[in-house]
Amino acid sequence: MALLHKTNQAHIALKAGFTLEDTGIVKLESYLNDNLFGTNSKRAKLIIDSTKKQLLKILLKQIDYSTYELELLKKSNSKLEEELSLFNKGKVQDENRLKLISQDILYYRDNCTQYISVLNNFLNTEFLQLQDILKQRVISDVKYTYEKEKRIAAKSRLKVIIQTTIKDGIVDIIRDYKYKFVSKLENISEQFELKYKKKTFDSYNKEYCFNNSELFKNSFKEVSLLSNTNIFTNDIIDEIYRSKENKIKELNDIIIIVIKNEFISISKNINEQIYIISNEIISLFFNNISYPITSIKQKIKNNEESLKNQILNIKNNELNKSQLTIEISNKISSLDTISKDLHI
Repeated sequence: MALLHKTNQAHIALKAGFTLEDTGIVKLESYLNDNLFGTNSKRAKLIIDSTKKQLLKILLKQIDYSTYELELLKKSNSKLEEELSLFNKGKVQDENRLKLISQDILYYRDNCTQYISVLNNFLNTEFLQLQDILKQRVISDVKYTYEKEKRIAAKSRLKVIIQTTIKDGIVDIIRDYKYKFVSKLENISEQFELKYKKKTFDSYNKEYCFNNSELFKNSFKEVSLLSNTNIFTNDIIDEIYRSKENKIKELNDIIIIVIKNEFISISKNINEQIYIISNEIISLFFNNISYPITSIKQKIKNNEESLKNQILNIKNNELNKSQLTIEISNKISSLDTISKDLHI
């Protein structure tokens, strides 16, 4: 009915007794708008906070670069030439160090991709164990009811046992997968923090603490049980109600087959979801790990250009120094004010 209203066919909906408000679409649109874009929207806040962090990084880099330019202005031509010579020697060493770290990143990224295959085997093993747990709980309850109450277990009780076992079991499996996956990445993160620090890049970049808590915080929460467990549950219950008291062994074999067939779909769906999420996290994680390399390379390039430009400026016009000093100082002051505003 809402679609009819939205596609210039309102007369059909109205004839059926539905105004636009009656369809509920107005309230739904309002709810979505408030939650996605409203003043109290968590999503909007995350987007704004993320943008502020990126802007702040850019501002701090520019302040750092301008401060370096200001320091160069205070030096004589001979000092600048000497500094450029030393800089070029250090540049070669830094580039070699960065190359080694880049190679390590490629190695560990490939290693993580392979680790997903290992974890996939873990998932399959866990799903097999869950099938066995489900079978044991169902058969145990059926057997207990036969022996103690001389009747077939209630359908409502069986339904709770089956669906609770499946859902709780999958939650546990995903939790264990996440623990193994995150532990692997955190271990790599710690190794790279040490690598960057040992390579003594402190003069270029001091941000070597890779905070991945936000990346890992809600990871895998969106994994859902896509299969309809009602059909699965009813199939098991139907088999139970067709069975006889003295045929528990036969029922056991039938339930094993029913569970095994249904879990083909369940495990496939969850494996596919987890695979996609895992690869997305690996991509974001290694982008974070690689960030200092890009930053350091850019800083090396900027500092080299500053040195060369200052040498050129001194040669061209010594009087420019005072004017440039004022301009750069004002620029630093403006950038500093903006960065403080972003912290608010």
